Amino acid sequence: MQRKIIIANTYYQLIIAIQMKLTIFKNYYVCLMISDHSRNADKIYEKLSELLVFDEIHYIKTKELITDRNCIDKIQDCIYICFMKKKSI
Repeated sequence: MQRKIIIANTYYQLIIAIQMKLTIFKNYYVCLMISDHSRNADKIYEKLSELLVFDEIHYIKTKELITDRNCIDKIQDCIYICFMKKKSI
């Protein structure tokens, strides 16, 4: 089974991610990563975890790291979280 990673920084991206999982990715293993860029994203993460829409879901705190790190480092962290050991960021 193929695996897909979806990173959602905004509520709009989250809505699109849910639509994609329920339609074009319904036969795929989908890992969703919700960042803290939107207000109350942690609460959305908790509710979405209960619904079991995605195969795997993570809440990542990246808002504070934006100015201190480059894009490659952030992508590597996302891949590490989804495919390797559980690492808190």
